[in-house]
Amino acid sequence: MVVVGDALSLKRRLAERLDVSDKTVQRAIAKLEAEKLVRRVARHYSAGGQASNYYDLSPLVDRLKDIAGDFIEAREEARKAKRKAERPGLRNRKKAAEVES
Repeated sequence: MVVVGDALSLKRRLAERLDVSDKTVQRAIAKLEAEKLVRRVARHYSAGGQASNYYDLSPLVDRLKDIAGDFIEAREEARKAKRKAERPGLRNRKKAAEVES
């Protein structure tokens, strides 16, 4: 299980790193929870009071593992297309060099 603890400081740290408001992070986490990609787990003190929640990121990690291959494949296709666009006449130059030899 992938767990992120201390929900309040997590939200603040994420907001600072992403340069967005705490509320924006809260809304994003709520959306991830609604899509069942993140699970909020309530914690309680032994005396009975509620402690800060923590987040189980396992569903999100599992989903990312499922689609990682698609991202890798798309990145490779983009690299090939970029290389081809950067050197459009390379094949013709190679053929001309072979003919001249």
